[in-house]
Amino acid sequence: AYWLAEAAAVTDSSQTIDQVTLSPKALSAHTTYSKQLLAQSSIDIEQFVRNDLAQVLAVAQDLAAVQGTGSSNQPTGIWATSGIGSVTATNNAFVDMVNMEKEVAVDNALTGSLSYVTNATMAAKLKRTEIASNTAKFILEGGQSNGYPVYVSNQIPATYNSNAKSGVIFGNFSDLLIGNWNGLDVVVDPYTAAANRQVKLVVSLWTDMAVRHAQSFCKAELTH
Repeated sequence: AYWLAEAAAVTDSSQTIDQVTLSPKALSAHTTYSKQLLAQSSIDIEQFVRNDLAQVLAVAQDLAAVQGTGSSNQPTGIWATSGIGSVTATNNAFVDMVNMEKEVAVDNALTGSLSYVTNATMAAKLKRTEIASNTAKFILEGGQSNGYPVYVSNQIPATYNSNAKSGVIFGNFSDLLIGNWNGLDVVVDPYTAAANRQVKLVVSLWTDMAVRHAQSFCKAELTH
């Protein structure tokens, strides 16, 4: 942007664009059930098993989005993404969480679908911890902390520092990109285990995820 004299021409600007690359990574689950179960069951067993396996894949995909290591064929999740903010915990969880917001704000990224994610152990701690002594105002009330939603997922571990700390992520979750290719692939195999009167079911998903803007997120390990 330029300040101009009357009738002066504005200088042309070129937009700078980054490229985030996603590549398909295979995520599969497999189980076997007997034809006797099919014969005896009063429900649609094949659809029941398909739904269960699809849910298993969804949980694994969610875990990768948060905690994916980027190695052993896993995507890189938020926690392992290079360049995201980080806050060193103190003995005051409210101060720590405000500092997480500051880490995102100083990078001009405090916008979009902002929220916290932590596990049930940490959420319980926040619900019983006052913002300050004798205020009767707790860090987590009504599903929010400091005006931002707090979501609970046990995909965020509570195992840091000999199980004394829990992970917390704050940021703009619309900057987490998730790509899926070819939908959910379901293979029903009644032949391989036919001698055992069994049916094999394999469900697969090709997916990847990446953080579009590392400065949109901050992580911390808070004492619970």
